[in-house]
Amino acid sequence: MIGFQKAFFYLAISVTLSLLLIKDYHLLYVIIGLIYSFFLYRKNKYLLIVALLISMLMVVNYYVQYNYYINSNQFNGESIQLTCVIDSFFEKTEYTYNVTCKKNNKRYLLKIELTTIKDETVLQLGNTIKLKAITSIPKHNTTPHVFNYHSYLTSKKISALLYVDELRVENSYMTHLQAIKYKLYLHLNRIKSNKAYGFAILFGDRSYFDDHYNKEIESLNISYLFAISGLHIGLIVTVFFELLRRCKLNQTIIQIILTVILMMYCYLTNFSPSIMRASLFVLALFIKQKFLFSIHNLNVLSLIYLVLLIINPFSLLNIGFVLSFLITFVFIISGELLSNDQNNRFKSVFIVNLLAQLFSLPIIASMNYTYNFLSIITNIPLSILYVFFILPSSFMIVIIPSSTYFLNPIFVGYESLVSFFSSIDWFLVNIGSFTLIRSVFYYSLLYFIVCNLENQKSIIKLSILLLIVMFSWNQFKIQDEIVFFDVGQGDSILLHSSFNRCTTLVDTGGKVTYTNKISHPSLYSVIPYLESQSINTVDYLFISHGDTDHAGDYALFFKNFYVKHVVLSQYDQSKLKKEIVAVAKQDGSNIILIDQEKSIQCGNFLFTIVSPNKQYGNDNDNSLVIKTTLESQIVLLTGDISKQVENNLIDSGLLNDISILKVAHHGSNTSTSLSFLEHVDAEIGVISVGKNNYGHPSADVLNRLERTKTQYYRTDQDGTIRISYYFKKYRIIETFPPYNNK
Repeated sequence: MIGFQKAFFYLAISVTLSLLLIKDYHLLYVIIGLIYSFFLYRKNKYLLIVALLISMLMVVNYYVQYNYYINSNQFNGESIQLTCVIDSFFEKTEYTYNVTCKKNNKRYLLKIELTTIKDETVLQLGNTIKLKAITSIPKHNTTPHVFNYHSYLTSKKISALLYVDELRVENSYMTHLQAIKYKLYLHLNRIKSNKAYGFAILFGDRSYFDDHYNKEIESLNISYLFAISGLHIGLIVTVFFELLRRCKLNQTIIQIILTVILMMYCYLTNFSPSIMRASLFVLALFIKQKFLFSIHNLNVLSLIYLVLLIINPFSLLNIGFVLSFLITFVFIISGELLSNDQNNRFKSVFIVNLLAQLFSLPIIASMNYTYNFLSIITNIPLSILYVFFILPSSFMIVIIPSSTYFLNPIFVGYESLVSFFSSIDWFLVNIGSFTLIRSVFYYSLLYFIVCNLENQKSIIKLSILLLIVMFSWNQFKIQDEIVFFDVGQGDSILLHSSFNRCTTLVDTGGKVTYTNKISHPSLYSVIPYLESQSINTVDYLFISHGDTDHAGDYALFFKNFYVKHVVLSQYDQSKLKKEIVAVAKQDGSNIILIDQEKSIQCGNFLFTIVSPNKQYGNDNDNSLVIKTTLESQIVLLTGDISKQVENNLIDSGLLNDISILKVAHHGSNTSTSLSFLEHVDAEIGVISVGKNNYGHPSADVLNRLERTKTQYYRTDQDGTIRISYYFKKYRIIETFPPYNNK
């Protein structure tokens, strides 16, 4: 029989694989699951049976809770009236108040225009409010490897966004616990300086730190210090245990009082995953001590993990939850591995810190695509200073607000040190996002390294492989990619050659203005995607023409990447073209003014300009029309040309064997004539379109595409469309729709 010591750990792995599989089906999850099942069978067939049963129950629990809490009965854009109770403190942004409220089992995130609220007390915790609002179902990320807002809200059991038009208070009532929480909130707001630290340790709210300091914290990978975590629990338990012991209370009474204090702290922090994990771990240690249970700490951690997943199966979508358990797991196993090495404490601390950083690296890199390897060294002193100075000082200013004046040098000194370390960017490396297969390789290598710490030869070989996976993974991609980005009502297309030999971007998308709000869609799609692929250089930036929706975000690309060549139509007379040329010259980019039948080879792609060959009467018809060739595959990128230019292209004889057609002008009825579609005879059409007032795409255009049996995709419905070619001929098309029903 397998020992009980690791049974819960094996069950935790089984449950995790099952939940990941239903959340994001991938063949690799199935393969790993089968291998793991075989492993469990070899260990103990009864354990395999239990693991399968528990996993099935957890999957059922996931679907039940999803339908109960998350699945909304409302539709996008539906006008509703709702009475609900505010269950959080409001957050004030540049344009809105954000606050959550609850009705029955549904939790909503309210977005309220600043002008709608005259008195902020209406958003007080515990208020029952009646409101009129427009519903918005949270979208999935429509571009791969970027932040998934839907998953973020799901992890908090929020079923919908409500854009509030009107609201009024029906009732003001707080429970005793809410009253305590609200008084603490008011108390912190009265602190003159350094109150941000108070909000961080009590409520896990880092929004009171300025954006620059938050970025510095993130760049050094010490965000976990400022998120409420086991450090805070450790300090609370240590301080209160010592105080209660001095009151000559017996062990059982002390443990009961500490349990109540920890539960209160969990409530104050909105049951933060890391605080729940740490608090339950302490309680489990109390029980072990009281009843003399012989149970491994890894088993305790795994049991807590399973319990929290039963309560909220969407916690796996919460990065804080995952990091909290992952790093605690590393501390437990590294403590065992280094238990025999007591002579060199600094060496042991360094190895534990290094392992924690390495295990968390894929998760951190998948958030911002970069990793500061200086943090491997700076993490130790910054953590020590935080634990012994910042954390106690933060609690001190909460208890005695006036102490902030003489404690201020401690906070200022720490912030100066963080700023100094973060300013050293020599070790900041763009390692890109970790895909599933990359993560499997990485963690497998890391596992073998941990298991062979005593074997130096094996360590060296495995470490070299690990460094390759860390730094060079994206350099060895064997596929050529064409990516039509979802940039709303605009165009931006990436053509990326295998082995990172060439990166070409056609158009950038452009800023969109809604009343007084300006949005840059490329900031949330194109730029993070390029960074996720470890792309630092754009070899060719083609600007089809000088419309804002095609090129309005050009400056962001010069700011974030080195652009070698900028290619523009020599017939484009737009004002935006002149701006781009000026910025490109200043940035040191080579400027190419091009016209018909000129070609550029970049990696495996050949770009041939098929239009314009003369000056047309408008910017749209002056668009570059680019025939892109990849072996036998030909992609036609058409800008915003009209039927007039399409007819000229038919007569030119330059179009033949088109595989993929970028439908012109976002599907406008002024383009994409039936004769043009019949002439190019494309297999696939792509319409880059977003919310607009122009009626794009036209129903007539869609009918023509269907009539010519052209399979078409729309970025507003299908999200970003990624077309991958393996060995230049085997094609895989992926879409990233905003909603599950597409």
